[in-house]
Amino acid sequence: MAGWALGREQPVSAIEVIQRDTCLWRISPDVPRADIAERFTDRPGADAAGFFVTVGGLSLDREFELLVRARLEDRTRIPIATIAGSRAALATSYEPQMQPLMVTTLGRTGSTALVRMLGAHPEVAAYRPFEYEPRAASYWMGVLRGLAEPSSYRRQLMPSGPIDGSWWLGTDPPLPRRIREPELGDWLGREAIAELAGFCQSRVDGLYVRVAALQDRPAARYFAEKLRPDFVPELMGEIYPGAREVILARDFRDMVSSMFAFNAKRGFQGFRRGAAASDAEFIADRVGGSVAALERAWRSRADRAHLVRYEDMVRHPRATAEGLLGHLGLDSSDAALDAMVASVTARGDESDGHRTVRDPADSIGRWRTDLSPDLQSACEEALGPALRSFGYEEEVAHGHR
Repeated sequence: MAGWALGREQPVSAIEVIQRDTCLWRISPDVPRADIAERFTDRPGADAAGFFVTVGGLSLDREFELLVRARLEDRTRIPIATIAGSRAALATSYEPQMQPLMVTTLGRTGSTALVRMLGAHPEVAAYRPFEYEPRAASYWMGVLRGLAEPSSYRRQLMPSGPIDGSWWLGTDPPLPRRIREPELGDWLGREAIAELAGFCQSRVDGLYVRVAALQDRPAARYFAEKLRPDFVPELMGEIYPGAREVILARDFRDMVSSMFAFNAKRGFQGFRRGAAASDAEFIADRVGGSVAALERAWRSRADRAHLVRYEDMVRHPRATAEGLLGHLGLDSSDAALDAMVASVTARGDESDGHRTVRDPADSIGRWRTDLSPDLQSACEEALGPALRSFGYEEEVAHGHR
């Protein structure tokens, strides 16, 4: 994208490229534009009012809409343009031995218990859920998307600055321009990206094939891993046609209560609570944004994802396990179900460090006593629509079960 921007009363401090409320790029307008300087002789900064930015296809939704806007010196945002379009799905030639079983969720929703439940099945590999926090898929998809940006892969031919540190990521200006030979630029931006994706896929596959071997699970078809409701589940779904996704929800008021209790237990502010001035601000901004992202993920993929609610997993683990195995097409024998149920009801093991109550059932509805009326109201305002979307219909602030 190339253009120019001048403020009438305030200088333009940055150009932002926005997708679904997420800023993909924020760059300074610093490209020399003699034509603009000649046209606006009385405006400071007119001689360098131009901007240039690239956006890689893997940063875009399959059906995308981008907002390009100017940020003025006083932080006012002014829309410049909207760009809408679509992109093809990413495909690789790599043939994985295992398929991803993606648990898309947020923190303090019982996700580690769910991964352990899934990993109790002989056809699923999950690496030590309560000891580690495996994020191999997120790691390699992050590598892939970072290197798939034109600002990164064009650095091979146009370093555009010092060749040290993480220069190859291409985040520092100036951004490299289009490659002169179209066929070379097309290869770097298409075939080479697909080959890179296959390599990243092979690293994930290689890890979990070894995990399955360590666990003596020669029949393992899936590897279970937690993901955030960001670009990773969508990208994994593109390169793994056989992927399965489970979206895990919890009464988000209880999730907030558990966050506060877990912070108190550990003695420091996790979940980025320290970045907010108050608990209410934390709920409105940090938690509200994350919950909205999870709701969007569910709405966009409800036709192919399977929804699990924490409350059902705790109260009805066998029915939850049966629903999961039906979604995955895995053996649902009594032995398999018994192992999965036993993983949920286990006590006094490595999961104790994760708990803030002795019995998980006691955490259901804890928000009614843990949260002050003001915080309950903050939850209703920020989380109410998502609560209802996931089937939590009880009165939010002062209702009764």
